[in-house]
Amino acid sequence: MSSRNRRIGIALAFLFVSAGIIFWQFKRFRSVPLIDSSPSSFSVFENHGLKRVVPASEIISAGPLQDGVPAIDAPDFEGVAAADQYLKDEGLGIDVEAAGKHRFYPFQILVWHLAVNDTIGGKPVLMSFCPLCQSGGVYERLMDGVPMQFGTAGKVWNGISVLYDKNTQTRWTADGGLGLEGPQAGKRLRRMPSRVVSWKRWKIAYPDGFVLSRRTGAVRDYTLDPYGPYAVNRDVKFSLVRPDLLLPVKTLVVGVSASGGDVAYEMSDLAHLGVVDDVIGEVPISVWADAEEMSATAYDRRLGTRELTFHLLPDGTIKDKETGSSWRRDGLAATGPLRGKKLMPLPLDRTFWYCWAALHPEGRLYKLP
Repeated sequence: MSSRNRRIGIALAFLFVSAGIIFWQFKRFRSVPLIDSSPSSFSVFENHGLKRVVPASEIISAGPLQDGVPAIDAPDFEGVAAADQYLKDEGLGIDVEAAGKHRFYPFQILVWHLAVNDTIGGKPVLMSFCPLCQSGGVYERLMDGVPMQFGTAGKVWNGISVLYDKNTQTRWTADGGLGLEGPQAGKRLRRMPSRVVSWKRWKIAYPDGFVLSRRTGAVRDYTLDPYGPYAVNRDVKFSLVRPDLLLPVKTLVVGVSASGGDVAYEMSDLAHLGVVDDVIGEVPISVWADAEEMSATAYDRRLGTRELTFHLLPDGTIKDKETGSSWRRDGLAATGPLRGKKLMPLPLDRTFWYCWAALHPEGRLYKLP
């Protein structure tokens, strides 16, 4: 790919540093522990007594020092009316549901912090965001019954932001939750279901929901994206040590993992098809695209002893072929014999191809039928 071959060298400039403010901008572009025990695809080795899955030379400086980009350790939430004063309608964020309540984590805030140490439904969770991959995810963060506390490492690996946990000093990828080096190297944080949605769509659907507020303990202009047009251009900030040429590196994909298998779906294919039924390992899944927002959700197609198959009608309605029930995008049957039933959501990663392919080297790329 031209963007990879050029290996653009972009200087990272601090615009100002005052009262703990760190502002940078790219000049050329804008269980015990609760860790996934499935095989990692990465071999663990030791180097100078430190466990790792990649050579030390592949983990490079991102510019800011460790914790130079501050994680949010005491997240505060506000209502829709307050958040609507500054959030952009077209702006994206992460929707998380717990006990029937929804929370929205705006990219506008996450891009400045990369990590939120939060608690949802009594469970300690990490809200992780990689601005280089434009990917966010929710992970459980318990180890030996003690909450893990995450910070920013000031490092990148293969163009993916890196976090670290303050309990063991293990470094983890912000996208995918892979332990790169340290005592937990080779393990993956256990991902929880979430979805990417626009603020406009979310505030209409959940007017009583809660939104991560600007009261983060840091002074930032949360109406400004320090990465500029990076999300929509072809440039990559850092050299890719694990490139995959099956797709252009910044192709937007949706990755789903189940039963030890990993599959990526091109977002453009999903937008074209609307609904894709597939099988990962032994798990029948269905991926439902939201073409307007270039996002998707994924569900286990099993409901009790029944395995459903889905199709998209011309009017945008999703129905199962077995009962003719219609389904909402949140996996709830709205009409028909299965009304009120809900599908089990699956963790899903909306990210760039170069990020997903590096983290899942043995994964499969879905091809149009």
